[in-house]
Amino acid sequence: MVTDRCTTLGMLVILTWIYDEPMHRIGLTYLAFLDISSHWFQMYAAAALRQHHKSSEANVRKIFIVRLFYSSYPFFAYCCVGCEFTYIFLYIIAYCENARHVEIILPWLYYFCIPACVLKNIVNVFQLASASAAIAEYDVNVYNENNNKKK
Repeated sequence: MVTDRCTTLGMLVILTWIYDEPMHRIGLTYLAFLDISSHWFQMYAAAALRQHHKSSEANVRKIFIVRLFYSSYPFFAYCCVGCEFTYIFLYIIAYCENARHVEIILPWLYYFCIPACVLKNIVNVFQLASASAAIAEYDVNVYNENNNKKK
């Protein structure tokens, strides 16, 4: 997962250099922070509960779309691959604006990859929220256990 996060982060950083309008930079930077933070929180929550972050036990109390993401390999693959290809296509389009093959790439980008990228980032938002709630619940339980031992 570290390799995946670094690759995605690297691509988003490159895209912020290419698409240098302020709103593009803000959006791409937001996507980078969302990707890193949602996965970090997911991993931390799973590690605190001593579970694998993709296991059904770790995701049983998560929001529906997060459970679907980790339990349905086709949905998982579509979101992940489609998101990465969206970033790759944005890179290609930036350097090949007037090239003929861009006309071939654009339909693929719009009809296949962009919905996957949107879904992946929606999953990231809910993954961050679910994992944050799990960490908060874990912290409360640890706090209560420590207070009960002191009494």
